Amino acid sequence: MAAQPAHYKAQRAVFNTIFGLLFLIGSIIYYWAAYRPKVGPVGNGPNDAVIWSNFLYTMIVGGCFFTLGMVGWVVVRSVRAKNGNVSTND
Repeated sequence: MAAQPAHYKAQRAVFNTIFGLLFLIGSIIYYWAAYRPKVGPVGNGPNDAVIWSNFLYTMIVGGCFFTLGMVGWVVVRSVRAKNGNVSTND
C-alpha cells in the first residue's frame, strides 16, 4: 500500500468510510448504553463528563474518517473520469 499509493486510493476510501461509520454507530451505541438503568448502589450513577467527552470524541473521529472517505470517493471518481476509465474494477 505504501509502494503504490495511487493504486489503493479506492480501497483507502472504502476503509475510511466504513471505519467512520463504525465509529459513528459505536458512539451512539455507547451513549445509549451508558444511560441505560443498571443494577447497583444508588451512588454509582453515570459520570456525565466522561460519557459526553467519550461520545463527542468518537463522534468527531468518526465524522473525520467518514468525511475523509467521502473526499476519497470524489477524488477517485474524478481521476477515473479524467482517465476515461469508467469501469468499477481496478
